[in-house]
Amino acid sequence: MAVEFEFFENELGNSDPADVYRSLDSELQVKFTDKKQIIEKYGFQQVLRSKFFEKIKGIKEDIYEIKIKWKNKTELRFLGCIRNNVFWILHIFWKKSQRGINHQIKLAIERSKLIK
Repeated sequence: MAVEFEFFENELGNSDPADVYRSLDSELQVKFTDKKQIIEKYGFQQVLRSKFFEKIKGIKEDIYEIKIKWKNKTELRFLGCIRNNVFWILHIFWKKSQRGINHQIKLAIERSKLIK
């Protein structure tokens, strides 16, 4: 079964994740595309728990993250949920430390509840 990727949009058709993605450096977009192609080729279950794709632990909701390592030990995180073989990108943020992570996850959870 084919895997697809979509950006979350609010009821007005606005997409914060898509806007963030478009603002990224082209090198980061290429890195994301590489990860996306691996997931598309092998499927979610095959790459689950890889170094770059995993379910977020400690929450009951099924929120996953795609991690892209960047300079100065920072990581770009793509938080999303899977519905009918579509990975919905709900939120994108820079992880520089553990501070503020819960807020980022809560935002993704709230957005995931709007995906049908």
